Amino acid sequence: MALVQRRLGITWSIVAIVLGAVLSAGFASQALVVASTTAFLLSKFADLAVYTPLQGRRFMLAVIAVVGLVVDSMVFLWLAFGTLDF
Repeated sequence: MALVQRRLGITWSIVAIVLGAVLSAGFASQALVVASTTAFLLSKFADLAVYTPLQGRRFMLAVIAVVGLVVDSMVFLWLAFGTLDF
């Protein structure tokens, strides 16, 4: 998604997230779709807050910034299963 954000911009990144949610709705339960979409969207906004400012100055630091990954995992586990134990 960072590549989409870098090449096409924030708007297309959000469009891709929404499209992914719509496609997921055809294959998964509503609870998992909500958990997955919410987690992914929040992780992308976390990346936007951390990755985007870093990419212009220190690309390698931006690449290893894993804020979005942590946010995605924590939010998904909490919303889908009600716990972070997994």
